[in-house]
Amino acid sequence: MAGTRRPPNYGRHGFGAGRAAAACSRAMFSSAAVRKRAASTPAASAPKKQKLRAIVGDVQAGKTAAILRDIAATPNLCLVIVRNVGPDVRQFMNACNRAGMPAITLSSDRKVQSLGCCALEAPRVVVLLANSINVRKAVKLLDAVRSPPFTLFVDEADKIAFSTEPSERSFRAELERLQARATEQVLVTATMFNFMTLPEVGGALRAADVDVLTPSDAYCGIRDIRFGDHTIDGATEDPAASCYIPEAEIGCDHPSQPRAPESLERWLRGLRTAERPPGHPVFALARMGNKLDTIFEIARAARRVDLRILPVVYTGDGVAVPTRFLEYMEDRGRPLAAKRYKKLATFSLLDLPLQQFLSAVKDSRLLGDDCPLLVCAGVLAARGVNFADSTYSWALTHEYFLPAASTNVTELQQAMRVLGNKPWPLSDFRPVLTTKHSVMRNIAVGADVQTRAIDALRSGGKSLRAATAEVEVDERPTVRYAANMVIGSVKTAL
Repeated sequence: MAGTRRPPNYGRHGFGAGRAAAACSRAMFSSAAVRKRAASTPAASAPKKQKLRAIVGDVQAGKTAAILRDIAATPNLCLVIVRNVGPDVRQFMNACNRAGMPAITLSSDRKVQSLGCCALEAPRVVVLLANSINVRKAVKLLDAVRSPPFTLFVDEADKIAFSTEPSERSFRAELERLQARATEQVLVTATMFNFMTLPEVGGALRAADVDVLTPSDAYCGIRDIRFGDHTIDGATEDPAASCYIPEAEIGCDHPSQPRAPESLERWLRGLRTAERPPGHPVFALARMGNKLDTIFEIARAARRVDLRILPVVYTGDGVAVPTRFLEYMEDRGRPLAAKRYKKLATFSLLDLPLQQFLSAVKDSRLLGDDCPLLVCAGVLAARGVNFADSTYSWALTHEYFLPAASTNVTELQQAMRVLGNKPWPLSDFRPVLTTKHSVMRNIAVGADVQTRAIDALRSGGKSLRAATAEVEVDERPTVRYAANMVIGSVKTAL
């Protein structure tokens, strides 16, 4: 992030023993009800003392690589919990294969079965989707092999921390049972705000327990984004500006919003002539709500505005593109397997992930220089999947982001998919974002508070939560934190 550089890696050491460590393992993501249930558990069944650590890094800062380094350094069996979406499992399994690390997954996704470990070598890694069924499978696996010592990695820990109130068979309840058996837990996140406010987590983590990843020189931070001809610090509220979004426009799926908002259509009209890096197409991302109708409305709007825009619809079902474009590729000897998409008759659902589709388009050179490629997605679609081709030579150049009024700062920060490592020098081209400047100010506030909290943590002795509470501020912007876990003194001067 320009202007606020991240501190160097702090290294990683074990979490101290004692009652605080036991509390961490017992109540890592517990609600009051779960803690009360845990307190009534007989002493004989109390969890063993365990280590607790965290890995914190921005988008594309190398969190997966950091997890793999930790796995290589421990003799334990490693269980890795990723978000409950198939692409995240496939991404992590592929990373394990590239690192020569035997891995299996308990997912039923057919696309990952061939990525399993060698039959002659015991797995070092078990990858789980974040749902109760897969966690129960992991517990059965541990029972079958007489429960060896294992390290539990929880990716996107900030989102898991505040899932809904658990029942006895919910994911949260099953996760807590698995956590109680772990020798060590590692929480991985790009935004610490959710779990840092929990006293049993943020109150336990200290500088030696937090590994902060330093982005590469190619990393694009919040202050590297441009708003048309303006920056975050030089924002404009001029209705005639290309980056202006009226306050009345919101990104939620509202019945009174049957068509794409005017600001989206204005942005789409300017895509074909928009600035882009040399030799790189305009590669844009547009997101509003999360409903399929809203996502497909973005694609329909693109076709209405300019037929030369190629809309790519990205949802939980997969990647869908206009059927006519598939026919165009087939006519030129580049056929792609797909089936008609039931939600929109003129679109077809591809039988390959987004990165491979982007690679096919890039390698075929069938997309003209003046034909923008537009990804239409939900607000938080595919957080763990980079919007890039498989060689990472393409990256997002523009983004339209219209969040709902209730979106909290953690989701805003995670949603900034134009951030990350770029294949071009940032001095030559800065990604362009269209959204409300108040939204970007809240994102910048959250990122700056996190950086200052880590600096305070490093200064010695304090817990992560105490260091965050001591961050000095000059302003109080309206920034919502998940589940109303608000630290009253967390605010900052930009």
